[in-house]
Amino acid sequence: MRVGAERLAAFLEASAGGGRAVTHVAAMPNRAVLVRLLQNQASRAEQAGRGRRALELYVRMTTMAPDYPHAWWERARLELVDENISPARSSLGAMLEITRDAELRRRLTETLEALPED
Repeated sequence: MRVGAERLAAFLEASAGGGRAVTHVAAMPNRAVLVRLLQNQASRAEQAGRGRRALELYVRMTTMAPDYPHAWWERARLELVDENISPARSSLGAMLEITRDAELRRRLTETLEALPED
């Protein structure tokens, strides 16, 4: 069932309490919703000490939504936890390919340069 923007805004205002008005409501693409759900699962897995499960979820995210840089960063971080340097290097390289943010590109380049050789 689809809910219109007006009905959603009214629901959010009612549940927020305090008379706060909702000023912006926008639909999220299906892929973004799926990434968000997978991120929630990965976060819970890592909090439960299941880092490998979290890594599996980030691999899934980067496979189905390769344009989300956060998933690549978390994937590389977990690969480094497992001391898998080559896969981490590949994940960071993929992230470098998709980002145009100059500061993030600088940080990625520094991180790649700091990684030990395989």
